[in-house]
This record gives sequence, C-alpha cells and structure tokens, in this order.
Amino acid sequence: MNSQLAQSLKFVGLLGVLARPVIVATILFGLWRALTLARISPRSCKIFWWATAILLIAWLSTVWTLAAGGTFESFSTVSPASEAAMVVATLILPVAVALIAGGMSVTMRAALDVAPLSWLVGVQVYRTLGFIFLRLWSHGLLPGYFALPAGIGDMIVGVTALPLAFALRSDSRLARRLALGWNVLGIFDLINALTIGITSTLAQPTSNIAPLLSYPLVMVPAFGVPLAFVLRGLSIRQLRRRVIPGFAPGRGSNLQTVGTA
Repeated sequence: MNSQLAQSLKFVGLLGVLARPVIVATILFGLWRALTLARISPRSCKIFWWATAILLIAWLSTVWTLAAGGTFESFSTVSPASEAAMVVATLILPVAVALIAGGMSVTMRAALDVAPLSWLVGVQVYRTLGFIFLRLWSHGLLPGYFALPAGIGDMIVGVTALPLAFALRSDSRLARRLALGWNVLGIFDLINALTIGITSTLAQPTSNIAPLLSYPLVMVPAFGVPLAFVLRGLSIRQLRRRVIPGFAPGRGSNLQTVGTA
C-alpha cells in the first residue's frame, strides 16, 4: 500500500470517527424534540427515547467493533451463498426491524405526525460525505464503476437535502411531492450502489480482500447505508401522511395522549 493510499484511508477513518457520533446524536436530539411536541406522557417519552438511544448506539458500537476487528473481511473467504446470507443479516435485517417497529409503535407514529417534515430530509446532509468514494477512486482503491455512481449519488442527495428541507418549511404540496420523489429516487440510488458494491465484492478472488469489506470503508455499507434506508423510509411515511387531504398535525387519533410506548 503506497503512502498516498494509506493517508486516504486514514482520512476516511478519522472522518468516520468524527461524523458517526454527530449523526447519531443529531438523530436522537430530533427524536426527543419530536416526542416533546407530540401528546405523549412524559414517562412514555423518556422510555421510548432511551430505548431508541440504547438500540441505535448498540447497533453502531457492534458494527464498529466487528468492522475494526476484521470480522467483515472474513466474508471474502466464504462461499457466495454464505456471503449473501451475511449481507442480508447485516444490512437488510436492521432496516426491516427498524421500519416495522417504527410503524407499529404508537409513540413513533405520534412523533412523526408532529415533527416538521424538514427534519428527516435535512439530516441527510451528511450524505455529502460520499465524496470519500471519489477520493479513493482517484487514488486507485475503488473501481470507477462503483465509486462514481455511489459517490456522485451520495453528494447529490447531501447537497440537495438542506434546500429541500428549507422548501418544506412552507409545507406546500409541491415541496412535499418533491421531497417524496427525492426520497424514492434516493432509495433507488442506495439499492443501485449496494448492488454494484456487492457484485464487485463477490467478483473478488477469494485470496483477496475486497476494499468495501475492509475497515474503515466497510462502515458505509454496514451502518451508513442501512441508516439511510431507515431515515428515508420514515420520511416517506411522514410525507405520505401529510399528503392525505384533511390531515393536519394536532388532529386525528394518532395524536391522542399516549400513555405507553
């Protein structure tokens, strides 16, 4: 590994160490504010927030520990079928559990119904960090057929997040529809990047370790991508609720005082 490449990986690792805790803290702060805006009893508010905080921090800590310890690198030595099963377990399962649990929770539904639409869109500004893919591609670590669409797609999402969040403050129908389309297109972008990444990983000879399975890059598909899916799924649910004619925060059964989480 040349010195320029080593410096790039060190930069990516340091950026992740600084950015991931900030992203998690921002999400938890937004959740707390949404819970306090909803008609939820203080006890239920605290229980739900602490449960979510513990699960989110535990998820990040577990993935981070496994990634730093080289667990994901061992995926390159197993059969393609086993590797696909591991991908499902580490990527799809957390997303499914989070979205299903969030949809079933009366507390979460009440919080989403009163939270400003701009929050779940604006927080995705962190996706501008996708420029790391372009930097690593320029240094020869990642192939262009993966790094270019993944990096450019992430940066487009991140750059447009804040202007779209600002537009949503007007709560106009046009802004809501644009945000809905933005989320849907973003999901397709994630699926496309994930598919290309998995394909390139499976194509690696068993004697080599795919760059995307190595720390710190593996933190992107192992934590960053699932988190983006969850945020977009919750944002789509929130936007669809607000598009319903006659719906307005503060009205409806979901905004009755919640006594339990």
